[in-house]
Amino acid sequence: MADIVEAAKSGDHREALIALRDRLAEGIVKCDSNRDLAALSKRFMDVLNELEGMPTTSNSALRRAQEENIERLRAAHGARHGVRIVD
Repeated sequence: MADIVEAAKSGDHREALIALRDRLAEGIVKCDSNRDLAALSKRFMDVLNELEGMPTTSNSALRRAQEENIERLRAAHGARHGVRIVD
């Protein structure tokens, strides 16, 4: 289970929602107030629905894949033209 603060700092929206989902589930289990239980349950369902609509690939994994593709393109371009592209 991801720490909600760490997940939020990561900038990965999906991971932050997963951490929030887990925290809400803990709150629901420990809740003694029907009023609070209703609010927690509503938010829990909202988070589940938002997660369901998201792609399963995390933003960080997608970002890594994009960076790898850029590197491959740079290498291919450099090989064709006899140059090496650097940042």
